[in-house]
Amino acid sequence: MGIPRLISTLEPYVVHGVLDNESVVIDGPALAYHALYICNRHGIPQPSYKVLGETTIAWLDVLTERGVNVKAIYFDGYLPPDKEPVRMHRMVKSLSQLKRTHSTETDGYFPAYFSPPDETPPTLFSTARPPVGKPTIPPSFHVPAIIDSLRLSPRYTKLVHLVPGEADAYCAQHLSQSGGTVLTSDSDLIVHDLGKGSVAFLRDIYLDENSHLACARFSPVHICEKLKLASSTEICRFAYERKSSPHSTLPQLLQDCIKPVADQTGYTEFCREYLDHTIAPMPVSAHGTPIPIDHLDPRISEMVLQLAKEDDQMNQVPEPKIFLPILLESPQRGSAWEQSTPIRQLAYTIARWLIPGPSSAVQEYRRVNTTVQKGRQALMLSEGAAKTFAEGLVRLMTTIKLRTLGDTNLAWHVFCLTLDIRDELTEAAVQTDLLGYYSLRGAPTSSLLLIPAFEASFIAWTTQQDLARAVEYAIITTTSSGMPRYQLYA
Repeated sequence: MGIPRLISTLEPYVVHGVLDNESVVIDGPALAYHALYICNRHGIPQPSYKVLGETTIAWLDVLTERGVNVKAIYFDGYLPPDKEPVRMHRMVKSLSQLKRTHSTETDGYFPAYFSPPDETPPTLFSTARPPVGKPTIPPSFHVPAIIDSLRLSPRYTKLVHLVPGEADAYCAQHLSQSGGTVLTSDSDLIVHDLGKGSVAFLRDIYLDENSHLACARFSPVHICEKLKLASSTEICRFAYERKSSPHSTLPQLLQDCIKPVADQTGYTEFCREYLDHTIAPMPVSAHGTPIPIDHLDPRISEMVLQLAKEDDQMNQVPEPKIFLPILLESPQRGSAWEQSTPIRQLAYTIARWLIPGPSSAVQEYRRVNTTVQKGRQALMLSEGAAKTFAEGLVRLMTTIKLRTLGDTNLAWHVFCLTLDIRDELTEAAVQTDLLGYYSLRGAPTSSLLLIPAFEASFIAWTTQQDLARAVEYAIITTTSSGMPRYQLYA
């Protein structure tokens, strides 16, 4: 988001220095998009999730090798309702981008669109810009994929925090209490109460001539001292005046900061975004036990937290919303999200069992054409239908797991595709045909993405792995106390 011209106005007051041996916290979503930016700069418009994860880990390794003490990496697990207009605008923009991309790539994409042009790893710290060309939409699940890579890393797993609010608010709170520097791409963080903390932008970090990590830091305390503002909290007033008067000079802005606020209501609303952080209450199960969100996908976390959040006005749980990412598919045909609707309905039903409440549907936003568009209602299943469906899924998973001889990746691919096309063939025939195809061709399971007829459906289905796990989590296994326990298929 950001405030226009705020950074350029404050740039003369930055503090230049090195990050080596400093303590930092990282804005997780910003880190994920920075990893994508690095890959784009290397000539990969749509990097694989593996490449994105490896790039992120390699970037963090450079920091660690130079003594940078990464205290935490925060990711959004919930966004407040007042951010919905921004989200809708972004979804409209993404769909428009998909339409433009598809109009010039009507026959599909070459492998180079998804893979590195050579084996040379991306340059992690560079002032170079990505190649000039048409903009591309981000990979559909690149933020969750990077979260998974960090969770699987022994070095970084304990640093990852999926929080019941916005990541930038938690970064600000961390700095306010402990000091340090936040690494981000969001200029709004300068407006938060950072205490003695400072902000450095990811794209501004570089290796100097001595191979030290150097950057320019924005310190609200230092800036307020230089501008002779009353206190560091006055940075919020300064930012408000900058937003209200984008063409005013610096002396004019400082003069406006001294005067009474012209629009007190507007100013209060502006400050609320940065000083009053919205945190969703943690969900509690029917047995009164808190339900952790730490290991969930961010979108699933948000949906679960909405199920638990009571409406202050109606004293009831509002119908939750989930914003499904744009898929790299033909916008002229139906979305692959449609194929996987039943398994998502099952997942929503299980979540409703865990967190009792009145709502019986979830509003899904897939392709958004206008900012006022309504979501599609995905109804939850009856108890009988849900259990029958879940038992069938588990039987299918068990059969495929045995037949794939422990190859987890192949098992998931066959499972997802079997679900996708079993209405036309028997499950046994589908499994035999798919397994035979791979054994005869000797192809790696990743080549499945090159089969055009299956590509979009596969993308949508593979994101439902957590939901299939949720089936076992909530139905198949229970502890002696009656609470579910994890028994993962993969």
